Amino acid sequence: MLKRMEKINIRPLDSRYAKWDWYSRDYESGWSANWAALFTNDSVLPNDVIAGLDGLFAGHFAKNLFQVGFSQHNMDSLITKLFNKVKIYQSLLVCL
Repeated sequence: MLKRMEKINIRPLDSRYAKWDWYSRDYESGWSANWAALFTNDSVLPNDVIAGLDGLFAGHFAKNLFQVGFSQHNMDSLITKLFNKVKIYQSLLVCL
């Protein structure tokens, strides 16, 4: 018998994690892709974004075959300053 899962309320700025797996018994090969975005309460931008790939080739496991990510701190204040400058230049152009 199948059970119905309760609806999970997810806010737009919640931290997220996703994982995708593929495996072939015939070739004894496969991969696992991981992705994560970590948010904090003091920013609308993620603090860390990480993506990685693990592989299994001919029965040999390669952990962290590929991994990339970035981290940021206080980027919101820089973006706000940039937008304020763009607004000032835009208002100057409108006046001309």
